[in-house]
Amino acid sequence: MQLRPFCPTDRNYCCQLLGVDVLSFPKASCCFLLEKDGTPIGTGAFTPSHSETDFFQILFLAIDPLWRKKGYGSYLLRQLLHKMGAYQKANASIFLSQDNIAAHALVKKFGFQPSPNYCNDDASAVEWVRFCPKPFTSLSLAHSLIAARLCPGSFAVDATAGRGRDTAYLCRLVGETGKVLAMDIQPEAVEATNQLLEQQGLSSIGKAVLADHAQLGQMVSPSSIDCVVFNFGWLPGADHSIFTTPKTSLPALEAALTALKPNGFLVASIYHGGINGTQEKDTLPLWFASLDSKKYGVVQCNFVNRQGKDPLVFLVQCQ
Repeated sequence: MQLRPFCPTDRNYCCQLLGVDVLSFPKASCCFLLEKDGTPIGTGAFTPSHSETDFFQILFLAIDPLWRKKGYGSYLLRQLLHKMGAYQKANASIFLSQDNIAAHALVKKFGFQPSPNYCNDDASAVEWVRFCPKPFTSLSLAHSLIAARLCPGSFAVDATAGRGRDTAYLCRLVGETGKVLAMDIQPEAVEATNQLLEQQGLSSIGKAVLADHAQLGQMVSPSSIDCVVFNFGWLPGADHSIFTTPKTSLPALEAALTALKPNGFLVASIYHGGINGTQEKDTLPLWFASLDSKKYGVVQCNFVNRQGKDPLVFLVQCQ
């Protein structure tokens, strides 16, 4: 049994098996052919991820009808999961039609569960997701707060795009009927975010623009968005001498509250230490605490046994 990378000469076989041209899938896809004694018996592919917090999406997985019900589907899926690192750190997802009971049973054996937040327009296909357990971090906490509240079809804003990981995460949650606007003051961040969205097939949902988050109020209408996400600090892997400060962060937060719809929410993570010090850690929590309790519910989350080094996470829910 051999799982090898896709070659141009495999195109006709894969097209016949899948019923679609494999070249129609994203160019960055990792495509493979499953062979038994030199005979092709199946194929599978997934889109690459550039962060352990991102999902690998399985684009297709198919076994030749002559070789089905012999365990080869399980073998192929297991090998794809190994290649994407799903047994170490990565999450995975796959879309399956509602009536493909055999496929449901297959992916369920490997820990996939149907996502309650994502189906296509006519509900004929549902996304199944497989989460790889990770250490509890401020990022996983922030994502869980977002996922519990953001629905398909929503309009979300990533006010600090960074490398685009949160933007992509929001795109997957709002789905094809939703919209995500991301912004960042650094061209490098905007380029990285749009590139990531393109690679993951999410560019029709989200887009990053070059803008200071303090300009948020000029870019969206009042009471128009469902969710705003902030990561205050610096751009990972870039010049840490460029970082957010209360001078722009406070106006951005004010603008975000104005832009939120009734029952909308805001999730903010405050990264601190190093060259940017504790300015925002000292200032922003006081601003959150001052919000009118009749209009907003505010929750502060912090790790009490990690010497205060982890980011602070805030959830603000409009009443």
